[in-house]
Amino acid sequence: MSENIDSLINGKNIIDDEPPLILEGNQKVIYQDEKSADFTVNCQNVTVRKDGKKLRMYTVSTANKVTGAVCIVSRKSKDRCSTRNDVLQNSSEVNQSVRNGLINNNEYLLARHWRISTKKWHWEFPRGMGMLGENPVETALRELREETGIKNYSHVTILQKIYADTGIICGDIAVADISIPCAIEDVEEGAEEGAKIDAEKNFETDWELSNLCWFSFDEIVNMIKNNKIDDGITLAAWCIYCNNNLLQ
Repeated sequence: MSENIDSLINGKNIIDDEPPLILEGNQKVIYQDEKSADFTVNCQNVTVRKDGKKLRMYTVSTANKVTGAVCIVSRKSKDRCSTRNDVLQNSSEVNQSVRNGLINNNEYLLARHWRISTKKWHWEFPRGMGMLGENPVETALRELREETGIKNYSHVTILQKIYADTGIICGDIAVADISIPCAIEDVEEGAEEGAKIDAEKNFETDWELSNLCWFSFDEIVNMIKNNKIDDGITLAAWCIYCNNNLLQ
């Protein structure tokens, strides 16, 4: 598949020019708050290659640029509790309609998150920043455990990595596809921040998330159509998930 994509791109005869900006000297840190997720603002002096104009460009980074994770958490709806991983382990033998039906019968975990940048509540997939020494799978599972209390999972797959905003943000985010058993009463005792979850949708979490709920595939599609999900990372992660599971 990747070879076909490479051939497609090469067939467009696109050749990248030299970067339009010439970097002048080393990047400098102009602000850093180590107590707040290592939030850092960097400044880079540049020269515009075309006209020689001098500029200052700014970028931001968090968590020492360690890869973060966004978690697409799914479980089978109550009347279809076979794990997707078992059914699709030989995916080449499963026809498209069956494959689509399996994904459509999943439920997905979304949460309300109040964001300081917009001063609004948003529906989002659970996500968080990475920690030094973690790989993306470890980050995804830690965030899931800390924010929801869920510790048991059927499988976890990193679908790909994305950049939330290539214009200003340096770090990347891993999109994690996580399946959990239908019955999720088994919650880690003493989960960080006291997160608790039951088999339905009654949740108590830390201040970052509230009102975690399970939604069907069609419900999420309709929420997107009606602009009820407007978080860019959540939308990008959903697009990647659908591309990996529905269009293969």
